[in-house]
Amino acid sequence: MSGRPDVSVIIPYYNREKYIDEAVQSVLAQTLKPLEIIIVNDGSEKSSRRYLDRYRDVCTIIDLPINGGVSAARNAGVRPARGEFIAFLDSDDIWLPHKLEVQRRYLDDHPECAIVHSAAVFFFQDGREEYCKKFPFGVLWLAQALMNADWVLMPSVLARTEVLRAVGEFDVNLRVGEDRDIIIRCCAAGYHVEGIEEPLIRVRREDQDGLTKRPWRTFREDLKMCWKHRALYMRAYGIRGIVNFVVEKAQAPSRNTRYFDEIMFFLLKFVKYREKSRYRDPAIYGPGQMKPSWLVPRLSHRTSELKREFSLRQSSSDISVVIPFHNREQYIDEAIQSVLAQTLKPLEIIIVNDCSSKSARKYLDRFADVCGIVDLQKNVGLAGSRNAGIRAARGQFIALLDDDDIWLPEKLAVQRRYMEEHPACAMVHSQVCAFYTNHPDHVFGRFDPWQPMPLAHALRDEYWAVPSTMMFRTDSIRAIDGFDDSFRECEDRELLIRICATGYRVEGIPKPLIRFRRTAHGSLSEQHWTMFRAHLRVVWKHRALYYRAYGLRGAANFLLATLHMAAWKTRFVDGRVRFLLRVFDKKWIIKPDFRDPVQSIDQDQPVTVEADTIAGAAEQRQGA
Repeated sequence: MSGRPDVSVIIPYYNREKYIDEAVQSVLAQTLKPLEIIIVNDGSEKSSRRYLDRYRDVCTIIDLPINGGVSAARNAGVRPARGEFIAFLDSDDIWLPHKLEVQRRYLDDHPECAIVHSAAVFFFQDGREEYCKKFPFGVLWLAQALMNADWVLMPSVLARTEVLRAVGEFDVNLRVGEDRDIIIRCCAAGYHVEGIEEPLIRVRREDQDGLTKRPWRTFREDLKMCWKHRALYMRAYGIRGIVNFVVEKAQAPSRNTRYFDEIMFFLLKFVKYREKSRYRDPAIYGPGQMKPSWLVPRLSHRTSELKREFSLRQSSSDISVVIPFHNREQYIDEAIQSVLAQTLKPLEIIIVNDCSSKSARKYLDRFADVCGIVDLQKNVGLAGSRNAGIRAARGQFIALLDDDDIWLPEKLAVQRRYMEEHPACAMVHSQVCAFYTNHPDHVFGRFDPWQPMPLAHALRDEYWAVPSTMMFRTDSIRAIDGFDDSFRECEDRELLIRICATGYRVEGIPKPLIRFRRTAHGSLSEQHWTMFRAHLRVVWKHRALYYRAYGLRGAANFLLATLHMAAWKTRFVDGRVRFLLRVFDKKWIIKPDFRDPVQSIDQDQPVTVEADTIAGAAEQRQGA
């Protein structure tokens, strides 16, 4: 954490002399001292304004000529702020002593985070206290910020100053909801807003004549905020999103209105936010997909250190690393850093630029001294990009890494050792540690460890190999002509089926060796119907293998399972698919005369590729 004070604290003030003492004292008592405390007097009465003179020695006091509301007061404090970070505190709330220290450390540990906030404790006049957390785990998506359920308490915020100035000032036309408005604008600009579940502030809740006690006026202000961002609601949810928000917001003021309350309660039963299938949330895929300015120097410095160490080490391995790249400059630094940090140095790193934009392509030049860059003239997708890297590879082994995933440091060493100990293995993969933007990490692996995957398993939906975990023998992957370029989705499953159908051994290590980015933001894995159509193509291409292993029941099982994944958000279709799954019971019954090509080969014989093997593989694909 930075050793020097770099936090400006802004306190808007309006006739709150009975509370301001506790607020200022809670700032002065912080374990991390702020750079400055700015109190903005928002046109208070003279007697109340004189009360602020006692803080002249420790605070900067800014006087506004007229009352402009909390937005105008915060804007007046942000403009002259000198700190790299800004924290807000309302004049009637209280910070816990370690608030700034915890949040400042969080921003150091999470350099991609632009704004961090926290949970709170509500305290009442009668002594009651309530824990309040109204935000999801991890990064707050724009789609979540637009909903009524998730919101950020402004007194809990610590923000980077350049972010607040970049998105613009608080909207002075909004007397209520100005905090939601600026958070929506930050998320829409692609900045990361993250929350800490520990309560770091105490929020005063008592019977006072505030805006929150005027429900219909609050409702009108919420309507203004919703109308201002109607384009964002339409993009994420369509007209349904606007209707949902309005109905939820109308419930609070309608509680004391007869009949109207019952109508709102009835309508709430049908309120459900549903993101559009192709919606790409800017909190994950920000405009231009560029790294924020404060993060670029840090990443560049880390990359330079790793490149220096990488260049000094002598490579004794025979592994070529292939990384397909398409407009992912926000993630490629971490991906390449994870390769440079491997305990076993690879022979070469090949980045295949899949016809990215000019700005993204220029970003790759920083890696030209340690990586070979292959530029494709047209976009061919993941399958075509990987094939281009496989053709250019010089190593006896090829390891794949997607441009948004991360290898653990021992990944190559563990898999290379495994290949030496199992000379009959043609491809080895591993478990993964999936990390999300809004859920805790979890480890998973959809395979039977320490044994070759039979073709019968590769044909089923519950067995899987993540491409970024794969390491191949180069001769083996070239013998089956690599990935099928015609598949833009499910190319990994299609390859797995072909490898097993040829008789090659695919084995898995029950240990997570990569961090697998799962963002649920409109990537291919989240475009359910697109994936289902790709699964249809996989089944049709390999229909002879499904029939040979399971009969007609096998293809039906696979399609029903994948249809279930695609239809779970679709009313009526999902129910009928569930019914069919109960009928079929997803039983994979292998035909008694089926001879699995993987289990048929000599398990102890090393894998060698001869001319007749290649010809046999080609005949196998044609027969499939």
